[in-house]
Amino acid sequence: MMMMMMNSKKEMYLEIPMGTFDNLTGILDTHGYARYLTGIGPGMGLRIASPNPGSLPSFMCHFKFAYATFSIFLIMQIGFSAPQGCGKTTLVFALDYLFKTSGRKSATISIDDFYLTYDDQAKLRENNPGNALLEFRGNAGSHDLSLSVETLQALGKLTKEGMKMKLPRYDKSAYNGRGDRADPSVWPEVEGPLTVVLFEGWMLGFKPVPSEVVKTVDPQLEIVNKNLEAYYDAWDQFVKSWIVIKIEDPSCVYQWRLQAEIQMREAGNPGMTDEEVLDFVSRYLPAYKAYLPTLYTEGPKGSVSERTLVVEIDEGRNPILAG
Repeated sequence: MMMMMMNSKKEMYLEIPMGTFDNLTGILDTHGYARYLTGIGPGMGLRIASPNPGSLPSFMCHFKFAYATFSIFLIMQIGFSAPQGCGKTTLVFALDYLFKTSGRKSATISIDDFYLTYDDQAKLRENNPGNALLEFRGNAGSHDLSLSVETLQALGKLTKEGMKMKLPRYDKSAYNGRGDRADPSVWPEVEGPLTVVLFEGWMLGFKPVPSEVVKTVDPQLEIVNKNLEAYYDAWDQFVKSWIVIKIEDPSCVYQWRLQAEIQMREAGNPGMTDEEVLDFVSRYLPAYKAYLPTLYTEGPKGSVSERTLVVEIDEGRNPILAG
């Protein structure tokens, strides 16, 4: 039985019995997140109440315990920054499921949905001959930032009943896995009033670093680093709370990406071969090496520590408990 409650600060909370999470636990187990989730911070959070709170670190919580508590506020935009294949999309899907089962409206969007069209990506490649980092989709410069701003601004205004909009989507299986923007006729529609926008991406929160840093990693990153200067205004400024999934070694992205492509092919959709996956991921690794250290030590630009959660995971996508 779900119950609405009010705390001492007169904030409304929704208690959801543990039985509600039976299906969700299976979803999260795919990437190991059935073990732990934690609060996002003031304004919007997911907390799991434990019968024995002292048995867990204060910032962690266990999915098997009791019930979940949501603090509901007017359209909170939460950013999820995590390397490819580590489970961020699954996590966002699960949280979206929770909001919907509790009667709250949410919207999910990925930075992938803002990739350039196939034709525009071809033009980017032609304008940067010999730069492997901009040959295909992925790095800063390969996104339609105008579409990003238009979409994120519109989502922030879905505050009333009956207000609707369509969310752009990207078809990664198009052109033998090279991808293209999906036809607007298949874009999903969301309707207000929204409670939360869940915004995820592999490079969400990345910010430019000194030119000598990118030159040391890969000289081809110089133009990518320059392109990145426009991304705060297009993406990060809209994010009010952050979840950052931290990894020790970016090279594990290859195996994770390979697993995703295999699943895509097994589902009957065209995807990249193993060799193409290796080539594809190699174009992302320089950015990981250049930008992840700053993301982990400083956080995204404009982020507030009280509203930023960093969860470190191992190569098996299992959360690593702090000492």
